[in-house]
This record gives sequence, structure tokens and C-alpha cells, in this order.
Amino acid sequence: MTLGRRLLSLALLYGLLLLGLASLNGELVALALPLAVYLLVALLYGPVQPQLHAARSLSGDRVRGSHPVTVRLEVSNEGADLDEVLVEDLLPPGLEVVGGTPAALASLPSGGTLELSYQVRADRGGFHFGSVRVTTGEPLGLSRRQALISAPADLLVLPRARRLERVAIRPLRTRGYAGPVPARQGGSGTDFFGVREYQAGDPRRWINWRVSARHPRSLFTNEFEQERIADVGLVLDARSRSDVAAGAESLFEYAVQATASLAESFLDDGNRVG
Repeated sequence: MTLGRRLLSLALLYGLLLLGLASLNGELVALALPLAVYLLVALLYGPVQPQLHAARSLSGDRVRGSHPVTVRLEVSNEGADLDEVLVEDLLPPGLEVVGGTPAALASLPSGGTLELSYQVRADRGGFHFGSVRVTTGEPLGLSRRQALISAPADLLVLPRARRLERVAIRPLRTRGYAGPVPARQGGSGTDFFGVREYQAGDPRRWINWRVSARHPRSLFTNEFEQERIADVGLVLDARSRSDVAAGAESLFEYAVQATASLAESFLDDGNRVG
């Protein structure tokens, strides 16, 4: 029973008894008896303090934006029988429920388990699931008890990334591992880089016979540009004054998606991105 309902019932009971005794009217006293029984039942048969345990699992803790994630919640009763229990999962702000419901009302016997399953999604961000709110009562609705049960879990939603064609970059320096980025150095590769004198061990198919014909005493071989990986730095302007919004659309959100798409493309090529 809520505090307001309890105070109202007590005030009504006191008023009927006082009025009945003052007027010596037995009918008014009789009217107060059902209310007295109502309050007595609420006092004697109110719900006990619940002894519940909650466990949560996610279908994925690291997903792309707008990808649905299934949340499963199990609430176990480790105490006495509960005639009525309302379980409400307290969602972190920013998550949208797209399937199922994060609440359930049922009876839960001792040793029983109540299961919840629903789907959520978000555009991006980190989300922490904390507590589950449990409200216990009895069928007549005379009294209620509330408790918060910890069921922690974390969800990371990465920005959506579009598939891009390979982005050509020409950094001044590259790393010493093979990759797709031209290294501005001669060596093994696919693109012509220059011509140098023949050295023992050079493949014969690389000999440049046209240049060698102009130098009878020397052989010259083709040199190709090495291809390596690179360190790529992406800078995102997150200043609020740089954002332009029109209704639900935001320039910053598009910039986040563009940055994520570039990062995905460079990482797929084996580069390091920061």
C-alpha cells in the first residue's frame, strides 16, 4: 500500500469511528469495520522483502550502429514465494527498444526463475546496464515493496561505416611491412620507379634492354616502387560550434560516419589508424 493510500484509509477510519462514537450511531461504526479489516490485511499479509538475484546477457557487446542486440535477463527467487512481482529493466538513455518488452508481471515461487528477452538498438555510443527494478505485492494490491537488483553489462555501439573503394595515400614515411601504400623507395613492387645498374641476383626479366643498349659496358635493370603499410591519423572536429543541425540531421553525425568509414578502409588494407 502506498503511503498516500495508507494515510487516506487511516484518516477515513478515524473519521468514521469518531463520528460514530460522537453521535452514538452504530451504523457509522459498522461502516468503519471493513476499512479496519482492509488495513489489518494489508499489515499482516503484505509482501516480504524479496530475495532475488538477476543475471543479464547480451547477444553482442560490440556491434555496429542500428544493429539490434538481444538482451536476456533472468531473475531468480532465492526467498519466499512471491504472489506478484513486477520486473522492470532500467535501460540506459539512448537505447531504443525494437522488439519485446523490458518488463514482466508474474508470480514467482521460491526457487523459480523469471526470464525476459527483448531487442534494443542505437546509432552509436557506450551504454552501461545497471539495475533492475523489482516491485512485489499481493493480488489485492494492498501493499507494495520495491527493490533494485544489480545486473551490470556494457554495450559498445560503433558508428556505421560505409564500404569505400581503396583510398590512395602518399605519406612521406611508411612502415617496414608490406602493404598497399607506395613507399617512395625502390624495390619489389608493381609500379615502375626507375632504372639502376644491374646487380647480381636481379631477375633477368627486369633488365631494361633499351637503356642497356645505350651503354655497351653496363646492364641496367628496372626498379619498382616498394609498397608498405603506413600510420594514418584521422582528425574529427567535435566542437559544437562546427556542427550544423537541421531537424534530426546533424553534420557531426555524418562526420562520425565518414571517419569510421575511412578508418575501416585503412584498417582493411593493413595500416595502423589512430
